[in-house]
Amino acid sequence: MHLADVHLDTPFVSRDEALRRRLQESVREAFGRAVDLALENRAHALLIAGDLFDNNRLTFNTEKFLVEQLSRLNEAGIKVYYATGNHDPGRGNYRAHRIPWPPNVYLFTDAFPRTYAVTDRDGEVVGYVTGAGHATPAESANIAAMFPPEPSCVEDNGSRAGSQRGSCYACHVGLLHTWVETARGGETHDRYAPCTPLDLAKKGYRYWALGHIHGRQQVLDEPQAHYPGNIQGRSPRETGPKGALLIEVDESGVLRAEFCPLSPVIWGTMTLEDLTRVDSLFSLHDVIMMEFDRLLSGYRIATSPRAASPDAEWILRIILKGRCPIYRDLSDEDNLEALREEVADLTGALHVEIKVESLYRAVRWEDYAEGPHVLASLVSLMEQAKRDDDLLDRIASEYLSASGIAGLEPKATAEERRRYLRELLDGLEDEAVARMVVDDAS
Repeated sequence: MHLADVHLDTPFVSRDEALRRRLQESVREAFGRAVDLALENRAHALLIAGDLFDNNRLTFNTEKFLVEQLSRLNEAGIKVYYATGNHDPGRGNYRAHRIPWPPNVYLFTDAFPRTYAVTDRDGEVVGYVTGAGHATPAESANIAAMFPPEPSCVEDNGSRAGSQRGSCYACHVGLLHTWVETARGGETHDRYAPCTPLDLAKKGYRYWALGHIHGRQQVLDEPQAHYPGNIQGRSPRETGPKGALLIEVDESGVLRAEFCPLSPVIWGTMTLEDLTRVDSLFSLHDVIMMEFDRLLSGYRIATSPRAASPDAEWILRIILKGRCPIYRDLSDEDNLEALREEVADLTGALHVEIKVESLYRAVRWEDYAEGPHVLASLVSLMEQAKRDDDLLDRIASEYLSASGIAGLEPKATAEERRRYLRELLDGLEDEAVARMVVDDAS
């Protein structure tokens, strides 16, 4: 079983006390579910690819919980291979070095790779794990490049790998907390222990168990290299089911990686843009509940039969955008609070957030496209800029920041810049009209 980025005792400082306490409990609960799943499936090993906890934030109670859970695996003969990350570095003055780990836990606490044999309950070698860890919170070296192309020695009971070369190739796993340059979402993570897919591929391992990027993804096909994502979402940016990967290699050598949801609490974001027919808070409520049913259906489809529990609590963020006949009603905090409470009651959500900053009046820009007024000129200019490259370039050079355009790479080509600006212009007419036309009700 492969998991990473557990982040036990995350503080969740931006949440109220009750929600913060529940989220911290949910991380421990998710880790307990991972242990349950490893026991139920008689896993040969549990692989932890860094950031198991946040260094000195780890409380004594959570440390005790962690040791107890890993001891359950020890009693079942399941070994744990744990490579430290940037949040739980392994140098002697950091917390990972001081925890009284059970004897089944093998730590990788620095950048020097080591290889261990993985055995079954009869002592037969079934594979190998080569791993390395982060000694400090900001490792800048390419640790993956330091991994040996094949296991040169095994530090488990003094066994050597040379006599098991065929088996070693079939079940050899690399374990590392790393920033892979092609990983989706990498731009939001620090470039610690950076590497490329080629650095991983050329080692000849059968599987790479990675950590650091919180979005679950496969970054290499051959050999397979996976980020399992974290086991419990920590913010509205980390939506959907979170969990671990169950890795199986059959007798013919075919490797399968199966996602197993573990998170007791799921962050969900719903963006509702087609609100032109919503003419009351009651109809908006119905639209929200229909969208939540779709969100829930998607979660049930994603839930593996191996999951500890298909049930989950939700933290919902609802983003309302575009034209809406009741946009003025939704600027009233009392109305929003009533809507939040109603949605929370019906969904069982722990917390509901409703964002209305992108709502505006239900007006049609076409109604203001002609006439002797500045709005008609503005709408005409927008429409022309969508078609005229020279005009768009002139607007960009004269009115946009000389230091660059937010959201656009500084080295973007002229065509890439035009395409990006036209994406921004799309639908902007409605918002311009809504902002400039006086509201009769005001």
